[in-house]
Amino acid sequence: MNVGPCVSIIYPNFDLKTGLLIQNVLLWTTAQNVAPDRFQIIIATAELSLVDRQILKSYLREGDEIVEVSDKENDNSMWNAAAKKSRHENLLFVEGHVTPDQHFLNKMLSYIETNKEAKAINTNSLNTKNSGFELIMDKWFDETLQLRSKSHSFTFLTRQCFMLKKSVFEKFGPFISEFEQFGPPYLSAIFAENQIKIETVNFSNLIHENEKMISHHHIATRSYVRGYVKAKDQIDNEVLTRYFGVNPDFIKTDLRLRRFLKKRTKLSLLRVNLTSFYRKLRIRAIELVIMNINIGIQLKYILFKKVHRLVVVDQYEKALLHGFRDNG
Repeated sequence: MNVGPCVSIIYPNFDLKTGLLIQNVLLWTTAQNVAPDRFQIIIATAELSLVDRQILKSYLREGDEIVEVSDKENDNSMWNAAAKKSRHENLLFVEGHVTPDQHFLNKMLSYIETNKEAKAINTNSLNTKNSGFELIMDKWFDETLQLRSKSHSFTFLTRQCFMLKKSVFEKFGPFISEFEQFGPPYLSAIFAENQIKIETVNFSNLIHENEKMISHHHIATRSYVRGYVKAKDQIDNEVLTRYFGVNPDFIKTDLRLRRFLKKRTKLSLLRVNLTSFYRKLRIRAIELVIMNINIGIQLKYILFKKVHRLVVVDQYEKALLHGFRDNG
């Protein structure tokens, strides 16, 4: 019986506690309105305690898998390890903080069935906007995607969620673990080099949880840059230049940005110098106040000593006069 295309969900878990991990996994499994035999979930995670593993396993279905990975901070390693356990041709790579609505898998499988020749498929996701920084991240994602489309001649895999044919992944992959967050962009360039088109679905049934703190975004940015530097050190620079160089329009934008930043830097230095000058003035003013207080204390002490001496002398004189009167 032909049930149509099937998919393996490749799900990495870095830091979610068992309870929240189970909650997210159930959104990918029992909450989906598609036949259970058309998909499996493979969870790649750091080493679990025996208790946590048993608890997690009790919520999985027959055919679902748990893969423990020693390189727990690297999603490339997790994706690679989980993909090896797949029993379906379609591999759906997701991030741990991406969750679907109940219709997502049904729509995705319908798209795969309609577009049988598609070897790589990007998805669309909606970003959470529950805080000020999440709103900033939402804008940043939009601007980054627009910038990529202008400055690069090929399509990037959207790492939040994308589908690859297993045969294609085995031929051109896997993700290079050392490249960290640069892994998916590099594989995107390999696809472009081999004329493998990356399709994009026309629906949005995913929620991507944005970073809530700038430090989390910095961690991801550093990972991407480290991966890019390692790639330049290990592979043909001509390939990187061809696919990750910038076009003339972007260079113009980059030059305008550099001039703007240069002006801002000068203003910032001026502001720093003025701030330092005012800080020195405030410190000097405080020193003068303290000096005046000390002088005042010293003057009061001198005055007190003089007054005290006068009082003592006056009392002495009165005592002497009183003594003379008693003797007289």
